[in-house]
Amino acid sequence: MVLRSLLLYLSRQKQMRRWMETSPTAGRLTKRFVAGQTLDKGLEVCRRLNGEGILVTLDHLGENVTSIEEAAGSRDAYLEALHRIAEQRLEATVSIKLTQFALDLSEAVCRWNLDHLVAAARELGGVA
Repeated sequence: MVLRSLLLYLSRQKQMRRWMETSPTAGRLTKRFVAGQTLDKGLEVCRRLNGEGILVTLDHLGENVTSIEEAAGSRDAYLEALHRIAEQRLEATVSIKLTQFALDLSEAVCRWNLDHLVAAARELGGVA
């Protein structure tokens, strides 16, 4: 419980997040788990892994948003990822965190964001 609390605290620190996203040291530590800093880089890794017969899950980093606008940005990033996955016919999906969709701020906003994502996934063939 203490480790979880510490990690959540650190995830809310803007300077720490900036360091994790830009530091070469942090990059070496996370390289195995973070496919890239951009969707294009992540999709490149998806193609390579799919070529090796490996299915992929993409995750847009950044939990516990602090505003409705930030949640909309996360939703839009996931929508773009779903569309690009479908366009490129990748064997991939996305993994979401409800706190990224504003669960901590508004259950209604979170549901609205989630409904849009699920509708897009259905339309693109990603949800039965």
